[in-house]
Amino acid sequence: MRHWNNPGIRTQATWLALVPAMLIFVILSGYFVVGQVGTIDAHLDDKGQRVARQIAAASEYSLITGDTSAIDALLRNTLDQDIIAIALQDDQGKVLAQATTHDRTLFGTRFFTESVIQPILDPHAAAGTPSGARKLGSVSIAVSDVPTRMAQRRSVMIAIAIGLSVLLLATAMAWLIGRRIVQPLEEITHVVGRLESGHLGARTQVQGNGDIGQLQRGINNMADSIESHEKTLRNTIAELKQAREDAEQASQAKGNFLAVMSHELRTPMHGTLGMLELLRHSSLDRNQQQQVDIAIESTRHLLSVVEDILDFSRIEQGKMVLEPHYFNLHEMLSRCLGTFGMAAARKGLELSLVVDKQLDNTAVYLDETRFRQIVVNLLGNALKFTNTGSITLAAEALPTHDASLHFALVVTDTGIGIPVDKIGSIFESFQQIDSGTRRQFGGSGLGLAITHRLCDLMGAGIEVTSALGKGTSFRILFSCNAREETTRAAATDAHTELATLQGCVLVVEDNSVNQLVIMNMLKQLGLSVLTANNGTEALDILREHVPDLILMDCQMPVLDGFETTRAIRAMSDPQRAGIPIMALTANALTSDRQHCLNAGMDDYISKPVSLRRLYEAVRYWLQHHQGAAGHRRDPSAGDSHE
Repeated sequence: MRHWNNPGIRTQATWLALVPAMLIFVILSGYFVVGQVGTIDAHLDDKGQRVARQIAAASEYSLITGDTSAIDALLRNTLDQDIIAIALQDDQGKVLAQATTHDRTLFGTRFFTESVIQPILDPHAAAGTPSGARKLGSVSIAVSDVPTRMAQRRSVMIAIAIGLSVLLLATAMAWLIGRRIVQPLEEITHVVGRLESGHLGARTQVQGNGDIGQLQRGINNMADSIESHEKTLRNTIAELKQAREDAEQASQAKGNFLAVMSHELRTPMHGTLGMLELLRHSSLDRNQQQQVDIAIESTRHLLSVVEDILDFSRIEQGKMVLEPHYFNLHEMLSRCLGTFGMAAARKGLELSLVVDKQLDNTAVYLDETRFRQIVVNLLGNALKFTNTGSITLAAEALPTHDASLHFALVVTDTGIGIPVDKIGSIFESFQQIDSGTRRQFGGSGLGLAITHRLCDLMGAGIEVTSALGKGTSFRILFSCNAREETTRAAATDAHTELATLQGCVLVVEDNSVNQLVIMNMLKQLGLSVLTANNGTEALDILREHVPDLILMDCQMPVLDGFETTRAIRAMSDPQRAGIPIMALTANALTSDRQHCLNAGMDDYISKPVSLRRLYEAVRYWLQHHQGAAGHRRDPSAGDSHE
């Protein structure tokens, strides 16, 4: 069925040759047969009529005289294969003479009759002029059409023979067409099918310089081009695959480098900043206190550069994940502004905070860490480029038509300003207004780039307006969920006294400097401290003591922090297995935090850590653990007591 619905080229060519031949055969045969049959019938009728007239003319004398001897011989001699009977009758219908062939049947016989007429002469008329006629009798002839039918059959057979000859000739022509034209086309179709199925090496054999030959050459040229492009494409794909693998390896190497450098930079910075924090809380005169504050600020600035590089890398790799929660907006802005108080005072700048009354007791649902980073980056940028005047941090409530809160965060300064043609480039990585700006004010050029990308992540739009020599204003539009808070904790600064804590903390740290720093910071908070240089020592200590909290470094010899945590969680004693474990590590990537939590740690804090940050984290977990246990554990004994 498919063959008839979708005939091939050879079938179509065959029918193209045979159908016209068949039509010609039918038309010519019909014309020939009909013409021959009509001619034979007309000839038979003419013969019958003509013989009847001749016999009638010859019988006039016999009918007048009544002598039929002469007519009998005429009748017998007239009989042949067509005329099978002749009869002569008088005017009364009496047969006077007849002749017939006895070996013929009357089936298929035609009858012809002719009257015998005698003219009557008028004596008064001119000589030989008839005045009337008298019927003397009639002649009847029977003519057989059997020979005629045989002649007609012969004509039909001749027509069929001619038609078959024409069909044979047409078939031969179709075969020749198929050999000369259809076969190359079928080969071309086969080659195209192989090319379509992916066999790009298939080619057709070129035959001659005609249209078919040109088509074959065109197919071969197309196949050559496809094969060449396919090879080029394969090579390109291979190169892209290799480039992707190289890029992935480079990205992995970049990530590993950042992780290693982060760890290596944070480890000594932890010792430096920790010692400075401890020194700040010791007995110092005013000048010494100022020197320590400058050293702490410089160390934190170096730490902020490291953080900027890490954050930029996280954003570039798409690994920055927002963790929103509710926090008090006014309190957050107060704390951020407070951290710049000393630096602003040294430059004689006025810092001011303006919060819309509608936002005074409002908790917003945003990523607090990233929001603080945006505020700190903008304030730090304003402080860097402002030598006189003021810096204002403002939060403005905006009208809204839905349940979410819309507000604008605005940082305005009276600094050097930005040229109009440079505003579009300040958010690019490692960019500042010009090289002179970099030499005069320093900085990595990442702060505003990170701020812009954080705003994109948080769905906030940032706008900049500036006038050269008059100042700059950054305006960020936030939209988030919010709720009202009836009370707000007072803002604290770095010099606020910290309450004394009670409890025992096990510090697992292989670096002796960091171990000394964290131990002294914990002791300053009123805590007793146990120390271990690696995970194996920590497990040995836990067999004798049950501390309230464990500060666990991650990268250590012998047994690292991850395996140590898993070993603690697998202890049979639920008191020891349930001790809160907080990672205290120089690894600061997002994946490091998740790795710590997956290992069974409860919290994560990166080095270097300030005394206040350590205080807040330790206080939370001590209260959480001691409150859950209902008592405080004595680190000097394996059992607990009231």
